[in-house]
Amino acid sequence: MDSNTERHRDDPRLLDDEVLYRYLHPKFWVVGGSNTRRISSAFMRFEPGIDGISVYGATLLISENLAPEEILPDQSYGLASLSVGDAREMECGVIYAPDNERPINFAHMLITQPEEPEKPLSRGERRKLSFALIDRMSLLRLPQRPP
Repeated sequence: MDSNTERHRDDPRLLDDEVLYRYLHPKFWVVGGSNTRRISSAFMRFEPGIDGISVYGATLLISENLAPEEILPDQSYGLASLSVGDAREMECGVIYAPDNERPINFAHMLITQPEEPEKPLSRGERRKLSFALIDRMSLLRLPQRPP
């Protein structure tokens, strides 16, 4: 592993065009400026002490004949996507991270934050990164808010 791979915890076997899916809880679908809806910055926020942001790899889902919607915990959730390359453009890494507590764990991955071990990202830097990642996402399915 080179120093860049170690620092970013990035799996070089994952191609830049690999699509990553993340389910969107309705609480992250908020009213923004001009009374329009948008994705909350908390949706893609890195928290101190957390390994990364949970996503699911498209290639692994396809290999099992599963549609992206099958990662949704229930029908009220929305669905968003971005590519591994989009995450890397923001100096994030992506790693394979099966998690037995998650549905469809074989396709589970993490987007990892760009961070030097001796200098973690500040809260402001994490927030800026969150908005940048959200800007690169495609919203595939809107979450359903109760009336």
